[in-house]
Amino acid sequence: MRQYALLLVALILVSIVIPRASAQPSVTITSVDYPKKVEPNAQFSIMTSVASSDVNGWASVKLYSNGQQLQAPSGVWYGTFGAAAGSSVNVSFSGVTLGPSVEPYNLTVAAFWTPFGGNEVNEDAKSFAITVITLILAADCLPPSVNASENSRLTCSLSNHGNDVAYDVGVSITNHGDFSPLSGLHETIGDMSVGAIRQVYFNLSAPIVFYASDHSLTLQIDYHDSFGAPGSVSVPVSIMVDLTPWSSFNGALSYAPWVILGVVVIALIFFAIVGRRIVVTRRSVSINK
Repeated sequence: MRQYALLLVALILVSIVIPRASAQPSVTITSVDYPKKVEPNAQFSIMTSVASSDVNGWASVKLYSNGQQLQAPSGVWYGTFGAAAGSSVNVSFSGVTLGPSVEPYNLTVAAFWTPFGGNEVNEDAKSFAITVITLILAADCLPPSVNASENSRLTCSLSNHGNDVAYDVGVSITNHGDFSPLSGLHETIGDMSVGAIRQVYFNLSAPIVFYASDHSLTLQIDYHDSFGAPGSVSVPVSIMVDLTPWSSFNGALSYAPWVILGVVVIALIFFAIVGRRIVVTRRSVSINK
């Protein structure tokens, strides 16, 4: 009986030290819960569940992005005083951040099994994609040049080169510079899907110039992303104001009232001074007589 007891103890020790061979993976990933979209550089969590068909070892899960390891939480012990074989255990990756990118991030959750006294072996893996909301709104305005002192229509084409819908898009001229607005300086566009193009129009009067030169104004695009977060982008617009014979004449003519007023003021001052001198001279002559 003593020999049978020793043999039974030896078999138990062997079963603990030596892992059971199996054609099936020891650890499998049963579920992965992750957000489909996230804000740039915002923290989020990924929840996974793993199950082990074996005991006397550690099941661990690691998170990778394009082959680079991001996180590796501590492993879970399966066996005595640990999880039972076949039971699922939740493993969380918290505080994960991803930078701005138009292309989705390809992430992989990999499960590993490390038997007691053995080496770590990759048993299972699941890949998924997460989109980091990146909105790239741009504007291209025409015409590139206008005639001085003439009215013109500024046509701006807006486009969404990002990877998500831009909501509540509005366009404003926040600084019209030397141009004079002939209509409102704000236009509401609404929602813009990826690749969408919209046009807005602003009526402006070009400044009076005496030589051709570049003049600038500022266009501001306001929007909200799918999480409701506001955003804006400023677009500088440069327009060449050309000089024409008519604009030169019109420009000079516009200054005519001020020139005439100046001449009149100078003439009045001149006559006032000259008249005062004449009066003084006449008084001097009268006294001498």
